[in-house]
Amino acid sequence: MRRLDEHHYSAQSENVIGVAKGEARGNALRLNYVLALNKSNPLTRLRMTHWMTLQPDGRTMLNVVTKQAMSDATLRCLKFFDRHLPANRLVVKHSN
Repeated sequence: MRRLDEHHYSAQSENVIGVAKGEARGNALRLNYVLALNKSNPLTRLRMTHWMTLQPDGRTMLNVVTKQAMSDATLRCLKFFDRHLPANRLVVKHSN
């Protein structure tokens, strides 16, 4: 991820179509990109939106991920990360 200015970021990845764009304000970051599950098949692309918010305790982050397929089917996933838990004890809660 590359910082462009005070509030804007960009990122590239092998499975991201084009450039991921992010905007940060206060304790929140929004990240938008198109994810290619199979680069040779455009029907497998997902529009992804992440809203990552650092919680008031300063150690927990809430990541709300919205995945939207070309069929306009939408899935919303909520994930909580605690920076003081070891990676193998990560607490993840999903919701749709």
